[in-house]
Amino acid sequence: MKKLLIILLTHSCGALVSFSQCNADFQEAFDPICIGQPQAFANISDPPNDGSYTYTWNFGAGATPANYVGANPPPVIYSTLGNKNVTLTISKPSIGCNDVQNRNFDVVASPNVSFTSTAPQCVSSAVDFTYTGTTAISYQWDFGVGASPQSSSVQNPQGVTYSTAGTKTVTLTIDNGLCQVTTTQTISIESLPVADAGTDTVICPNASVQIGSAALPDVVYAWSPSGSLVIADPSVSNPVVSPVAEITNITVFLLDTLTGCSNTDSVQITMLQPIIANAGADVTICRNDSVQIGNGFIESQLYAWNMANGISDTTASNPVVKPDSTITYVLNVSNDYGCPSETDEVTVVVNQLPDAYAGLDDSITTGETAQLVATGGIQYEWTPDYELSSSGIYNPLASPETSTTYTVTVTDVYGCINSDTVDVIVITPSYWIPNAFTPSAATNNVLYVRGDGITDFQFRIYNRHGELIFYSSSLSSGWDGTRQITREDLPEGAYLYDIQGILSDGTELHESGLVNLIR
Repeated sequence: MKKLLIILLTHSCGALVSFSQCNADFQEAFDPICIGQPQAFANISDPPNDGSYTYTWNFGAGATPANYVGANPPPVIYSTLGNKNVTLTISKPSIGCNDVQNRNFDVVASPNVSFTSTAPQCVSSAVDFTYTGTTAISYQWDFGVGASPQSSSVQNPQGVTYSTAGTKTVTLTIDNGLCQVTTTQTISIESLPVADAGTDTVICPNASVQIGSAALPDVVYAWSPSGSLVIADPSVSNPVVSPVAEITNITVFLLDTLTGCSNTDSVQITMLQPIIANAGADVTICRNDSVQIGNGFIESQLYAWNMANGISDTTASNPVVKPDSTITYVLNVSNDYGCPSETDEVTVVVNQLPDAYAGLDDSITTGETAQLVATGGIQYEWTPDYELSSSGIYNPLASPETSTTYTVTVTDVYGCINSDTVDVIVITPSYWIPNAFTPSAATNNVLYVRGDGITDFQFRIYNRHGELIFYSSSLSSGWDGTRQITREDLPEGAYLYDIQGILSDGTELHESGLVNLIR
């Protein structure tokens, strides 16, 4: 009977399911595994996941969860060390199928993960990290917000800087070949003291200026220049400085005595060039002349002359002036920055032009000479030099053949120049007789009729009684003041002359007049 039962069971089981249809089996993900790490189990039973079968798991000591019913269990975490026995039972009572599979693996201790750093540090200062845990095969660092670099895979990262202050969370994950372990640690990054050297500025020549800003608590200040500079107190937050150079860069160093953090800032001070007022040297000119005063233009300077009398531009640095009389011009120079202005002055002495006089107009006949006499200066120049005895004297003789206007240019002791003109009128066809002569003089002692081309010429002299005392039919023969027949000298007085003839143009000449005999 017992044997029959065995046969029946065997038959029944064999008839309902084959061994391949009820074979419990699974695989663990890790062996060994670190404590606290999730262990995964893969169901590889036959069938692996059939709803008509029951899958019962027992994960051994220290497991969470300890048991599970289902084909695919969740990850299991072990809280104790040692060898763990896991059992999977697969069954289907309706067909009398039941199969069990046992597997073992070890749960070992997790590696120790720890590190140190040189924090706290100041913003932008380097932080060095040193790993102090169990040796691992890989390291992955995350340094937190504002870090540069943000991450690293070396064991001991060096030179990590932070751009912002505050508490930073640093995360380190290691892998020792069995498992990964992560730890976090917070470090402190101190803020820098706010450095404010002030805004770049432009100052007037030789001026002082206050720089910097209000003092911060628990902060020490130290100022240092890049060039020649006088700092009233280099240890305050807002000193008064007196630059010497045109451009000066000044740096302030701040130290927070509580955190040890420091910071710097700089300011540039540009000192303007001194204002230069140069009206030029005093000068002398002649009336109607112009002259340039002042000097060359200097960038950023503003020019203003005090008066517009004869000046081309009252805002130019070197205007041209043409005053009518002696004058003193005052120059005021300023700039756009409101610096104190500078002044200078220049006197322009104006010499009036000489009183040039060329004399009265004169008339001569052809072949005669006119005496020119000019006044008003020390040097004379006549133009044109046509038929002049000399063009460079004040009293030349002029013997033009045609009427001519002579201009004399007169220069005075100041070099000033003026001019005047005189007309010498030449009469043609011509004749001429003086209105007086002196027989006893060395010159002009014979009375001639001057002329050219007169034919049928007759020249007579009568005394006041109408008595003929001289007669000539030749232009080359003149009266010498004597009675022609007796050669006796005649007394001073007025005598009547009578001229007759035909001029070269055919005009009949017949003229009478008086001539004075002077002894």
